[in-house]
Amino acid sequence: MRRRTILAATAAALTMTAGLAAPAAAQLPGQNGGVSGRDEIGHPSLPCVTGILEDPGPLSVFGRGGTAWSPDGALVAVEGQAAPDVDPTRLLVVDPDDCSWTGLGETDGLGVSWSPSGEEVAAVRDGDVVVLDAQTGDTVRQVTATPGVTERDPSWAPDGSSIAFTGDGGVRVAAADGSATPDGTLLLPGASSPDHSPDGTRIVHVTDLATSGPPEARRLAHADATDGSDVVVLPDSVAGYEVVWSPDGELFRVAGFLRTGSSPYYDVDYRCFTVTLAGDFVDGGGGAFPCSDPAWQPLPSTGSDPVDLTAAYLYAKVDPALAPSWGNSGPQQLIEVREGHAWFRDLAVEDLPDGVCGPGWAVQVDHVVGLTPEELPTVIDREAGVEMGWGTTVVAARHHSLGYFLEVPACA
Repeated sequence: MRRRTILAATAAALTMTAGLAAPAAAQLPGQNGGVSGRDEIGHPSLPCVTGILEDPGPLSVFGRGGTAWSPDGALVAVEGQAAPDVDPTRLLVVDPDDCSWTGLGETDGLGVSWSPSGEEVAAVRDGDVVVLDAQTGDTVRQVTATPGVTERDPSWAPDGSSIAFTGDGGVRVAAADGSATPDGTLLLPGASSPDHSPDGTRIVHVTDLATSGPPEARRLAHADATDGSDVVVLPDSVAGYEVVWSPDGELFRVAGFLRTGSSPYYDVDYRCFTVTLAGDFVDGGGGAFPCSDPAWQPLPSTGSDPVDLTAAYLYAKVDPALAPSWGNSGPQQLIEVREGHAWFRDLAVEDLPDGVCGPGWAVQVDHVVGLTPEELPTVIDREAGVEMGWGTTVVAARHHSLGYFLEVPACA
């Protein structure tokens, strides 16, 4: 089996503004897709979203803001500014398959969350949590009304009934239909950055418990989503300032600090990384620095069983004069998927994206386990920490110059 998958954010695609079809409702729990985060200037590592400072385009995103994938993983909602420190903050919904997008207007840049149906998004406007139409950006209803208090970090419950958020005194919960008290009900005193588990029974959050790290390092915990009971605090070796649940409900993606050895000091800091529900390190620790706004793309269960796969990712070498390697890899695009594990060398020129020519290109061939072809990430970005787990998902890999596989077209 062969499959060609290319994500190319061309200039023409970046100018598309046609309305996007509403995504499908969630199939929970889903499968884990790619992860993303923001770098020190607030640029998120997302397909189609550009990071060009000199010439901001319609999909340039910088600064503070939230990122959230639609329940079916087809669309991504992202907040940000057209250039660093330039107001206003706006909310975009992007289709990464063709880079088409819809602008949903201005927000406070304090987080975004999709409704389970995929028809609405929760965001913050003028300090209050509001529900927006996911295709027009119109305010459908107001969830909170708290003059003098600014809410943030909305997280929509998977059953659609309520929205958790950081508010006065900690994590609060309000009815999604707007029928609650003006500021909802306090669920987790002193907590922040809530995120629901895929089945809706738990909420992971940042506690107010200090650690041995910097002042912004706080212990992480998860608790019963109904009444805040049964609090499970992760080990002191894991600390952070933001945390999200994986789509399959088995992992956390953390922006923060990690201690991997016996030293009392954190040896991974201000990074995004993945841990188990018990706080054991899985992967990450590299990528954007400092890293913020972790997000995880859901891939709804396909009903098919994972198979052994060989995936080929094309990339431009960071230094064309050096040999191909993970450390010399720019952002990678998936160009070939085959069933089984093999070290093939028969790629086709017609499978290459437009603009690939001349020297400086390379390919990483991965032997992948535990995924279906539909679940493979289409973009890998070493610098931004968007990657598959080495030793867990990728069990073997080789790097070759593109010329090893085919005759590379000459540049005009």
